[in-house]
Amino acid sequence: MKTSAAFEQQVRRIYELIAESGAEVTWNDHIGDPDNPPRTRQIDVTLRRNGALTLVECRLRKAPQDVQWIECLIGRRISLGAESVIAVSSSGFTVGALAKAQRYGIITRDLQRLTDKEVESWGQRIDLTLYYYQYSDLELSFGFSPESFQTINHDVLRAELRSHPYLRSLFNAADKHLTDKNLMSGPLQPAARS
Repeated sequence: MKTSAAFEQQVRRIYELIAESGAEVTWNDHIGDPDNPPRTRQIDVTLRRNGALTLVECRLRKAPQDVQWIECLIGRRISLGAESVIAVSSSGFTVGALAKAQRYGIITRDLQRLTDKEVESWGQRIDLTLYYYQYSDLELSFGFSPESFQTINHDVLRAELRSHPYLRSLFNAADKHLTDKNLMSGPLQPAARS
């Protein structure tokens, strides 16, 4: 049987996966109570991003969650100054609870009826363009004075060239040249198959 803590951890993990970059997701957080400074309030999961606080409260129960829980969450949002509250229930919500949540801006997540499309809507989609440079048949030339050529240890030179920072800067220079010349703008075409 799943425990409440395990359920909260699963919810935390979902929000870690879909949270915006830079968001801080914390399980079992404790926030100072502004109305009672020596005390803290325990929150199942918190999300902090760009200075905004979102409270995520979870309920692992057999019966649908009712209006009373939603009213508690409304009070918690006001008391802690949270931007938003998300109520996650493993057993759904009563009709009254859903109406109250909608009226007061409490976001409900019913894991009993969860779909892939709903999980996608929790996060934020972004378009990402990746540029991939492939170097092939690359030839590097080095110049050595005739008197130093006799003293070069070829094995040491070969090993050093594989990991030397100058090698990376050479490829970065090629990347900068392609970018500056606008040779990589626009969508990339898939490579032709032979």
